[in-house]
Amino acid sequence: MAILDQFTEVLETPYRRAQSWKESHGTKLLGCAPMHLPEEMVHAAGATPVVLQPGHEPITLGHSYFYSFFCGYVRGTMDLFLKGSFDFVDGVAFPDTCLQMRGLCSILRDKWQHYLEFMQLPADVRKPDALPVTLKALRVFQKSLEEWTGRRISREALKESIILYNESRSLMRQFYQLCRERPGLLRPREIQAVALSSLLWPKEEQKALLRSLLKELEGHRPSAPDKARLLLSGHLCHAPQPEVLDLVDKAGGVVVNDDLYAGY
Repeated sequence: MAILDQFTEVLETPYRRAQSWKESHGTKLLGCAPMHLPEEMVHAAGATPVVLQPGHEPITLGHSYFYSFFCGYVRGTMDLFLKGSFDFVDGVAFPDTCLQMRGLCSILRDKWQHYLEFMQLPADVRKPDALPVTLKALRVFQKSLEEWTGRRISREALKESIILYNESRSLMRQFYQLCRERPGLLRPREIQAVALSSLLWPKEEQKALLRSLLKELEGHRPSAPDKARLLLSGHLCHAPQPEVLDLVDKAGGVVVNDDLYAGY
């Protein structure tokens, strides 16, 4: 399918569409670390969020700042920052995902001379003070974004951004529902490419393409519906390697669902 090719290109040129959007619309690009950053606020401030992913090339410079047993996302992302691969973004924002991510943020404050924001949300939402702490963090992030973009985040703008992002999420749920109902409809790497695009592309463009893909998939039937059905599970900040996903095909399985961050 020709339209599916536009999604699979993400694996080779993950930031090309975001950069094109920046050039054509004159917006700032905010590189976001996974996985709990309110991208709707970034969008409402007039900027375009893009979730940074480490590359496929060997890590070299990144090893100078982190232990080898640190996660691949932290080492790989640091490596790309040091090599200038992320120079196309105008700023970066980090949620308090883990101790290793805190270290990455701290080092970049000294090494990267652009806008950088760290957002700390409560780790346990069951605590009595979770709501006020969350609201305080959101207000701090809002003020920081407004100062960086020079644009106030109005309630109307935030509402429009939330609607846009929820529409994208709704389309992704429809896409995964199709994959569940029709095992083998797409290969695992193709499913990932569609899901990964939601992290890397401007939502306006991704939403339109996803709607077109759903319309085209409606008329397709899986070629091998009797394969073993698998669910991919993990708490990865970045997407699994496509070559690993190909092993599912070679082993005679079919992915019908996942709970990956770079996925459902």
